[in-house]
Amino acid sequence: MIRFSKLAAALAVVPMLAAGSTALAGSPGQLAGGDNYLVKNITQNGSYANTISATCNDEVQYSMQLSNTQFGGLNNVTLKATLPSAGGVSTATATTDLGGTSGTSDTVTVNLGANQTQALENGTTVLYDGSGNAIKTLPDTITSGVNIGTLNGSTTEFVNFKAKVSCPTPTPEVSFACVQLDVTNIDRTHYDFTAKGTAKNATITGYTFTAKDANSKVVDTNTVSTSATSAVYHFNQEAGTYTVSAQLNTDHGSNSNSNCVKQITVATPPTTPPTTPPATPPAKTLPNTGAGDVLGIFGASSAFGAAAHVVSRRFRRG
Repeated sequence: MIRFSKLAAALAVVPMLAAGSTALAGSPGQLAGGDNYLVKNITQNGSYANTISATCNDEVQYSMQLSNTQFGGLNNVTLKATLPSAGGVSTATATTDLGGTSGTSDTVTVNLGANQTQALENGTTVLYDGSGNAIKTLPDTITSGVNIGTLNGSTTEFVNFKAKVSCPTPTPEVSFACVQLDVTNIDRTHYDFTAKGTAKNATITGYTFTAKDANSKVVDTNTVSTSATSAVYHFNQEAGTYTVSAQLNTDHGSNSNSNCVKQITVATPPTTPPTTPPATPPAKTLPNTGAGDVLGIFGASSAFGAAAHVVSRRFRRG
């Protein structure tokens, strides 16, 4: 009788347990609230916390715990997390197909330095089971929402994703200037102007030379294309005063200043005094050699010859 009574009592309990199990199995799922969103600095070997700091090139990992505290499963569990580029508060929100209060939300804070930013690392959003084993890699859509699928009753899973901290790349200092303009006098109207420039984090593309007259009118301009630190301009103008300036050209702009301005004066051609030719001597007057004069001369010559002959004869006779 006693065994029967115990058996009867045991049998009476079975329906009650069965009814209780059915009720528990049919209860709707519910995600646990509380402190379920944490972050850590992987680079600095930090631990999970609600607030951390990070700096240039650090890698941080966000982790959201999804725990279904009820026996009923949850379908279409979707997780969305904000990831402010400048750091600060990140909010993770999980929702289910049951809607209402079946989801959960929490926040963490990552403090970054001035001008530092963080960005999601693609391929790092992974779903893990409660033992830390990877279940699957999720799409890189955590900031717009990623569906992890079904979360069975009384089950805990984790969604982890990483972000990289970057610092602004320092903008290299760019400087360039025309530093010197030298003048070489070739001859009265010819000069060579040599411009020199410097450039830091810029590429020299050439020099532009401009010549102006005394009235500031441009009389000549010439651009020399070169990547060299100097260039020569050949100047050739007539008499007058001129101002020549050089401009350094680079891929970041141009520069001209007082170091590259020179003034020259081209002299007028020298005046040559006129040469006085030698005086012309007076023309000599030639004797009149007409026919009468010739006969007179001939006659005089003959008379003189006759007289000489007479003298000669007389001399011989005596």
